[in-house]
Amino acid sequence: MAEPMTYYLIDFENVGVDGIDCAQHLGADSCVHLFSTRNAAKISTATLASFNTTTLKVHEVPQGGQSVDMHIVSYLGFLIGRDGKESKYVIVSKDTDYDRIIQFWDAECRITILRQEKLAQPPKKAPESKAAPKTTVPAKNPSPSKVSGQKAVSGQEKTALNAAVQQALSKAGYNSETVCYIASQAVKNIGKANAKQAVYQAGIEKYGQKYGLDIYNRIKKML
Repeated sequence: MAEPMTYYLIDFENVGVDGIDCAQHLGADSCVHLFSTRNAAKISTATLASFNTTTLKVHEVPQGGQSVDMHIVSYLGFLIGRDGKESKYVIVSKDTDYDRIIQFWDAECRITILRQEKLAQPPKKAPESKAAPKTTVPAKNPSPSKVSGQKAVSGQEKTALNAAVQQALSKAGYNSETVCYIASQAVKNIGKANAKQAVYQAGIEKYGQKYGLDIYNRIKKML
C-alpha cells in the first residue's frame, strides 16, 4: 500500500532558512509549499538541491500584517477539502496561533495537523561499534574526470537529454526561446557534479526565482 502524501506548509518569514533544513530526509511522498513575501531571504542552490525527489512549490504572497499566515490557512483548507484524511498535513512555524486552526480541524473533522519548527529532523544515528583498525591501501592516481567530479557523457546521452528537457518544458507551456535555452544549459552541464545547481542558477538568473524554480522542478530528475 502506497504511503499517504504529506503536505508541508512553510511559514518562511517565521522560520527562515533554518526551518527548511534537513529537506534531504524527505521523500517523493512529500510536497512542500513555501509561503513568503518578495522581501524574504533568498534560498541557496545548495538548499534547493537537498530537496531531491521532493516537490517544492513557492508561493509569493503580498506583504502586510498576517499575510503569510492567512494564505497558509487558506491553502490548508483547500488541501483538506480536496484530500481529506487521505493525506497528512504539517505546518512549519514557531507561531503558536496556528494551534487554534489545528484544534478547529481536529474538533470539526477529526483531521490531524502537526505544527513543527523545522521541515524535518535527521534520523538518529545508531551507536558506533568498535571495529578492528583497517589497513590503509595507497590509492591509485585518480583519473582527471574523477578529480573534477565530471563523468564522461556520450553524444547520444546529450541528444536524449536535450529532447527530454524540450518535451517536458513544451508540454508545460513554455515558449520556444525558454525551452531551447534551458535545454542548452542542461546539455552544457550534463555529467558535472554540480549540474543541478548550475541549471537552476541559469534559470533563476534569466527568468526569476518563481519561474526558474518551476522549470527546475520539471527537469531536475533528468539532470
